[in-house]
Amino acid sequence: MTRCPLLFLPALVLCTPSCTITTVNVSQKTALENQLLGKMAPLSEEELLLASVRGGSQSPSVSTEPAVAARRRQLFNRDDTDELKQEGCLGEARDARLVVRACSQPDLQERLEALSLQENQDRAVLLTWFIAQDPTMTPSDKEQLRAIYRRLLVLHSPTGTPCEGPSGSWHLKSSEEQREPLQ
Repeated sequence: MTRCPLLFLPALVLCTPSCTITTVNVSQKTALENQLLGKMAPLSEEELLLASVRGGSQSPSVSTEPAVAARRRQLFNRDDTDELKQEGCLGEARDARLVVRACSQPDLQERLEALSLQENQDRAVLLTWFIAQDPTMTPSDKEQLRAIYRRLLVLHSPTGTPCEGPSGSWHLKSSEEQREPLQ
């Protein structure tokens, strides 16, 4: 009888299910978390297309194409605009426009004008698109939306960016005005 418990020991070990617990740490915040925290991340083309499918459209809306193209160009020009903002050659006006400022590098004038024109066109396209896509917004809300957009633009601008205040006076963005990375 003493052999009987020893025979069941290997069978007991083999039949006992083994469990493991794996902990997964996610380093990125979800879109919902970012939205709740008030951080705006640009939509990728895939997300825009997914939104149109979820909304019932069989193909991407023609009205999203200009907004996607505008956002792409903004992302393409971001390095140049950030560098020129830090040098003081470009600044954020109070009406959410990127303006050319006096620059110590006169050979950049053509490039500054082109960047400013492209960026301002892209901003106008995005504001118009946002109002058209949001059923709660009307064209009369454009100035309020522009003010919110301007605050975000200044927030995400590098330290040293010339910024126009409400009174029309210019100041350089300080390091205390935190910059959050755009995604």
